[in-house]
Amino acid sequence: MTCVSMKSLLTTSVFVGIALLPGGCASPDVSQRQEAAAPAPSASQPVIETITNSIGMSLAKIPAGEFLMGSKFSPEESIKLFGLEGKNFPDKGEPYVDEHPQHTVRISRAFFMGETEVTRGQFAEFVKESGYEFDSSSAWAYRVGEEFFMTEGVTWRNPGFDQDDSHPVVCVNMYDANAFCRWLSEKEGRTYRLPTEAEWEYACRAGTRTVYQWGDSPDDGAGWANAADHSAKTAYPALTTFSWDDGYVHTAPVGRFQPNAWGLHDMHGNVSEWCSDWCAEFYYRESPGVDPPGGESAPERSMRGGSWFHLPVRVRSADRGSEAPAERSTNDGFRVVLEIE
Repeated sequence: MTCVSMKSLLTTSVFVGIALLPGGCASPDVSQRQEAAAPAPSASQPVIETITNSIGMSLAKIPAGEFLMGSKFSPEESIKLFGLEGKNFPDKGEPYVDEHPQHTVRISRAFFMGETEVTRGQFAEFVKESGYEFDSSSAWAYRVGEEFFMTEGVTWRNPGFDQDDSHPVVCVNMYDANAFCRWLSEKEGRTYRLPTEAEWEYACRAGTRTVYQWGDSPDDGAGWANAADHSAKTAYPALTTFSWDDGYVHTAPVGRFQPNAWGLHDMHGNVSEWCSDWCAEFYYRESPGVDPPGGESAPERSMRGGSWFHLPVRVRSADRGSEAPAERSTNDGFRVVLEIE
């Protein structure tokens, strides 16, 4: 399996020897309310068509078009560029080979996408209105330590660090995310769903061909993303980080950082986002050129964008993360697509 499992990578090169509080919980968020200084959007950015739905969610219209999907750097170049020589990659096979070959993909129909990740407040409204009940596993969630392990009592309401309704919801699995989409679809009589991997990367790139929205260098990303940074390192000293300080140890309120050219915030970092695809190992070798739906089966579902604790290589536009669809984690969330009828 070459799609990166969140668990397998974190047990090798990201968190080693992190101090935990009793009960296995990570140390508290020491800078949750510190503001991040995001640069002002460029005056040359195009005018984006947006709508606001019945729960106050703002969505941007993503035009149909073509893009190059996948990494412009070879797996070997990626390993060298990000200083990962000699690292182990359990369950990953050849690291980053699943991002190749880079290939042209056409998204044939425009769609709306949430400008931000689904918030804790929006998810709470869904739970209250729908009466959605979590299964017996809902009292457990993956926590980050020397390795991933289950911690009792960690849920979307209590992730182990401070959040309010403006933060992205976490500790939701793919089934929870799909249930939210069904509820919103029924509420509005329109089709909401998770994006495909191709739609997600197309929207993330927004016309760019660089490693990140801001360019190829991770050092230039200040103000663009909430990822592993100097603030996170205060709580997790062994963390491999970006060279800047985004002001947050854990999640940040959505929309706090600079949007891309299509008006989307937090496509890099904050929380990893569920996609609808199975993360098939060599899918790019056989992927159709128009609206690829993803592999037919695989052990895990695709996750994109990286999160608040991910190192630079995991926050790239081309990076393919994955998780088993039933798993819930303190770094996992989602954003929605609204189909245009």
